[in-house]
Amino acid sequence: MSDLFTIVVFILQSAMTLTVFVALPLLLVIRVITVIKEPISLKASLLTVLLPLSVGYFIFYNEDSKFFKLYKILIICFTALALLGIIYTIYVRYLT
Repeated sequence: MSDLFTIVVFILQSAMTLTVFVALPLLLVIRVITVIKEPISLKASLLTVLLPLSVGYFIFYNEDSKFFKLYKILIICFTALALLGIIYTIYVRYLT
C-alpha cells in the first residue's frame, strides 16, 4: 500500500469515528443545554431531546434561539463527516 492511500483510509476512518463518538453526544448535549437555558413545556422539552434526527429541535426552536446557528453548523459539518464515513464503510465492505 502506498503512503497516500494509507492516509486517505486513515482520514475516512477518523471521519467515521468522529461522527459516531463525537457528533451524537455533542448534539445531544447541545439539545439538553438549549432546553435548560430556554425552557418550554415538559412535553416539548422531552420531544426536543429524545426525537431522532434533531426533529424536535427544529420543530420547537426557531432561529431566535441562542444555539440554533451553532447547531445548524454542527449538523452540516457532521453530515459531511458521516458521508466520508460511508465511503470508508463501502471501502471496507466491498473493496477489501
